[in-house]
Amino acid sequence: MKKFLQENKKFLLLVVGISFFLVLITVFSFNHFSDSLLKKTNQLAQITAIETELLKQWQQSQGLKNTLDYNSSGKDVVLLQRMLAQDKSIYPEKKITGYYGNLTKKAVIQFQKEYNLPPTGIVDEQTKNKLNAIFLQSLCPEETTIYPDFLLKKINKQSPLPADYIPPSLEDVSGKVKTIGIICLREDIVPSLIAMFQAAEKDGINFAITSGYRRPEIQKYLYDYWLKMHGQPALNEIANPYFSEHQLGTAVDLTDDSIGYKGASDSFANSRGSRWLAENAYQYGFIMSYPQNQENITGYKYEPWHWRFVGKEIATFLHNQNLTFNEFAFDFQKIHPLADIQTGLNLSADGVISILVNKDGNAQILIEKNKNVRMPILGLTKLMVALVSSYLYQPDDVVTISNNLLSSKENTQDDKNDNSFYFQDVLQMLLIDSQNEEIATDIAQKVGTESFVNLMNQKAKELNLTNTHFFNVTGTETKEGSEEMNYSTPLDIAKLLKYIFENKKDIFSILAKNTYHITNIHHTLQITINTTNKLLDNQDVPFRVLGGSDSQPLQAKSNLALVSQAPQEGQIISVILGSKNNFLEMLQLLQFINNSFVWK
Repeated sequence: MKKFLQENKKFLLLVVGISFFLVLITVFSFNHFSDSLLKKTNQLAQITAIETELLKQWQQSQGLKNTLDYNSSGKDVVLLQRMLAQDKSIYPEKKITGYYGNLTKKAVIQFQKEYNLPPTGIVDEQTKNKLNAIFLQSLCPEETTIYPDFLLKKINKQSPLPADYIPPSLEDVSGKVKTIGIICLREDIVPSLIAMFQAAEKDGINFAITSGYRRPEIQKYLYDYWLKMHGQPALNEIANPYFSEHQLGTAVDLTDDSIGYKGASDSFANSRGSRWLAENAYQYGFIMSYPQNQENITGYKYEPWHWRFVGKEIATFLHNQNLTFNEFAFDFQKIHPLADIQTGLNLSADGVISILVNKDGNAQILIEKNKNVRMPILGLTKLMVALVSSYLYQPDDVVTISNNLLSSKENTQDDKNDNSFYFQDVLQMLLIDSQNEEIATDIAQKVGTESFVNLMNQKAKELNLTNTHFFNVTGTETKEGSEEMNYSTPLDIAKLLKYIFENKKDIFSILAKNTYHITNIHHTLQITINTTNKLLDNQDVPFRVLGGSDSQPLQAKSNLALVSQAPQEGQIISVILGSKNNFLEMLQLLQFINNSFVWK
């Protein structure tokens, strides 16, 4: 696994290996893979040529499940041997015997070395998880290029998706609902899908998913195959690559037990499940993309199994009006993605989110990347420190500031010992200057640091910041070498900033200041605080910046949370976590948003 073949050549080899029998069975319910698997930085160990039949076997088995060791035998060993045999450097002999002997043990040890696992020669939990992760990554690839949210993008024969578009936050749903093999979908539609399956089960309907997210490479193979087999009529049965709703990660092919869980079968039209969906699916945000007798509108033949998530509001409207998704120019959103967006945004940031908040406080995600992934928030901790302290202090309460901090600030007096300040001024120090560690510690002394941290976590819970936790008030490691660090997600930070903007105007107004002059309570010391936010009053930002908070970098990565004025009514809340250049990438993000939507 040390060298890659060129991706195009690898895919061609992959396509040649697909068996005729497999295609006939799984043409629409094919579960998708790619030639680009789990990328590594130091180790180039990869499985780069997964046979389709092997991948299907892996899907149906839902991965390796059992611990395997010397003298093990059976179908699990066959699967293991076939997985290892995909790389000549790992298992050059490629013996598929179903018996775990010396050759298999040697191959397992080599695989473990490539991935820095203990070279035991036993397929233990770690080894099994790594092998399964590699295969899963081919089915649920990670988003690399950022695009606007295409949840409501209309896909037809004239409106393609970008070639490199991968939906945000794909996840395997096979452990949450019944699937035929491993199925990947956007994580934000999964709760609605689960609710629909559970409601159907109460009515005696047992659904299963046969297909979800589909890579365009696989779509191309299916398209070419059916075009060759059936000629021009096939164009009304299968979409060209980049023109398939399956690439969105929000479309599913469904089946049920009344037809024996057949995939993409016309018999589903008369099934109990199909009748249930026609009456109830809209209540969970799903609509049939290709209804009967609507081919002149949709461009495709009737597919009773193909359902797409568009949200409860729109699905209900379309159901009541008996309309298809593509035929009506509904305007539930204030803005619409441009139809011809074919170039995305590449950022180094680990997590990104931009949310449009209208005048009523309703939020709509514009762009996201790893919105629910926990990451260190560093200096953005001060947002919660400011919020919690605002409930503990009155503006004219006195706070004692450490001498070390005062000595580092620009001041107009020689006396640095008079370090008593009003809380309203201490809050300015905390929020304007990103070097806030000692300020936060001083503020917390009113109730004690431990109690203050508990209040921070309590407030996070009250605000439903479910992926946020604080270990301290500074945002740094709790102790050197510790993994305990304040963490949150792009979405949670956006929620926190939204709450402060809407409910704590006195706090948010500080985030809009470039400079502030502070005097201690005896007027013997004046300090000038300058913002580190480079985007305040920056003429290159397409939207007026209302305020924001940044953090000093840690290991060359930094964060930034910003509120800007939307071109229409409302605000845009944007968060970047783990960026190599937070201000530049925030600027690029806002410029991309400005150009990617039609603002009304």
